[in-house]
This record gives sequence, C-alpha cells and structure tokens, in this order.
Amino acid sequence: MSTTAACEQTCRVLLVTSAKGGVGKTTVSAALAALLAKAGHRTLAIDLDLSNRCLDLMCGVQDLALYNVRDAALGVPLARAVVPDPRLATLSYLSAPMGGYLERPDKASLRALLQKAAESGCYDRIVIDTPGAFDEILLSAADVATEAIVLSTAQEIALRSAAVTAAELERLGVAKRSLLVNCFEGHRLGTAQTTQLIRYIDETALQLLGIIPFDKKLWRLQNRGLLITDPAYRKTRFSRAMEEILRRAEGEAVPLGIGHRY
Repeated sequence: MSTTAACEQTCRVLLVTSAKGGVGKTTVSAALAALLAKAGHRTLAIDLDLSNRCLDLMCGVQDLALYNVRDAALGVPLARAVVPDPRLATLSYLSAPMGGYLERPDKASLRALLQKAAESGCYDRIVIDTPGAFDEILLSAADVATEAIVLSTAQEIALRSAAVTAAELERLGVAKRSLLVNCFEGHRLGTAQTTQLIRYIDETALQLLGIIPFDKKLWRLQNRGLLITDPAYRKTRFSRAMEEILRRAEGEAVPLGIGHRY
C-alpha cells in the first residue's frame, strides 16, 4: 500500500489469500468478518473471487444482493451495492458477480472502489476474500490492503507455497503478513511429525496467527448459511480456534500451541 493511501486510510483492510484455491479462504473470511462485527467493528466483507462467488452464499445473504463488486467498480454507488446483514448491524457484504469472469472490472476501477470503501469512514475493518491466484484482482486488493493473512494447510509443499505468496505480497507493499494453518489434524501426528511441521512453519518466516483444527461439523453449518456467531457454532472446534485467532489479529497476547487443543 502506498504511503499516501496509508496516511488517508483509517480502517484496517485485511486480505485473506493463499497460494491456491480450496484451502478455506472463504470460510475464514466469513468467520473473521462476523467475529469482527460481533466485537463492535463496522465490518465490510468483500468477495473478490470473481470466478467462484461464494461468500454471500456461505453467509446466507445471497438473496439480498441486488448489485455486486463489478457494478460498484463500474459506478453503482457503494452504499447501494453493499448488503447489510440482518443479524449483525455492524456487518455488511459486497458480493462477487454471479457471472464469474464475464465482464470483469479492470484493475484501476477495482482499486479505486476498494480505496473508496477504505476511506469512506463507514468501516473500521474490511475483510477481502481473494481468488486463488495472483492476477489483476489480487494486485488491486494488495495495493489497498494494510495486512494479509496467508492461508495454508499443514503439508510441506503448501507451507512452501505460502512463503512464496507472502514474499510476493511483501514485494507489492503489504508490510504486515501472517500465516494461518487450516484443517489441521494434530491428533494424527507423532512427535517427529510435529517437530517437522514446526520447522516448516518457521521456514516461512511468517508470524503464525493460528492453527484451525479440522472440524467435520463445519460443512453442515455452512450449508445452512449460519454465521459463526450463531449459537449452533458455540461448541465447535472451528469457532473456538477462530475466536483465539481474532484476539491475536487484534493484538492480544494469546498463547499458541500445536496439538490437539480444541
């Protein structure tokens, strides 16, 4: 992000990204946005995965969206394009278009939209769910982001790819970058494997924001369009992990361990 933009921008823009698709970016983005909103932050969740609209579907607000991020980039007022969540007054969404990459906005228009949202004074936090590849869309988002969360699974190849992604984000000017390991099955790891995993994580040179355990209950709750703030999530391993991750992301010192904690 440029120095000028940093001086003008008052809200934090969190980029949720990864080296590839299918690692849970949308799941984490939705949960993070809802928890930030529950904590009292005026939060906007933006779906920039233009080839796979999913964020509003996962959150159960797809029928409320009249406009999308493409419309807003091409001139529809942001206030009209944004969808407020009826369950959380501090949470809003900007959906991806249903048509995928058809008629996608150009980089300059998209960047201008994201900058406008960040500088509008309407939001304290913006969470951006990104596509699983470095393209013009991700470059636009990186130009506005104040920080990035790089998502990975616990495999060596995935963590090495996460390190490459983080290095590219650093080159693009995203100064604050952290690592989030998803779908972790710690109970299946022996001592030697756990030691090896810690080494792989250390080699990324990224701050470890948290480890999310695999939770077989998660897909059923997502299919119902429930937010993580819903009571149905209360006793899930995913919910407990995400609450700790949010506290770390907000600067609180929360102990972090690798293992079957949840």
